[in-house]
Amino acid sequence: MKSNEEIGAEAAKLAHAKVLREAKSVKLTTKKVLRRIAQGLDAKENRVFYDKDRGKCVVGPDMISWTARAKSIDQAMVVLDMTPKENDFDDFGPATPVTVTIEVIDASKSAGEQTTRTVPVSSN
Repeated sequence: MKSNEEIGAEAAKLAHAKVLREAKSVKLTTKKVLRRIAQGLDAKENRVFYDKDRGKCVVGPDMISWTARAKSIDQAMVVLDMTPKENDFDDFGPATPVTVTIEVIDASKSAGEQTTRTVPVSSN
């Protein structure tokens, strides 16, 4: 009898094979996906402005598209299996409690009546 881990691994292989067959049927290749992600890492954008003096639209200069680049980085990390795992941060040891001091200033009170409170912040 197979263990749950073996059944899960076999199911994952079957699902992966099906995804690859579907991708091939629509001509989606690994090379094409990686090329598009690489293009996104260098993404630029330009904006169109209306020039009132000339009475027409003007295309602005190319600017770095930080949003598109960030999305491409996220996609690349997933594809290359570089995303951090939940247990990657266990090396830091137990959580250290943090205490934050907040000075509350009430405009309706004089300087001598201002209060200071200590508020504990939980890292959980």
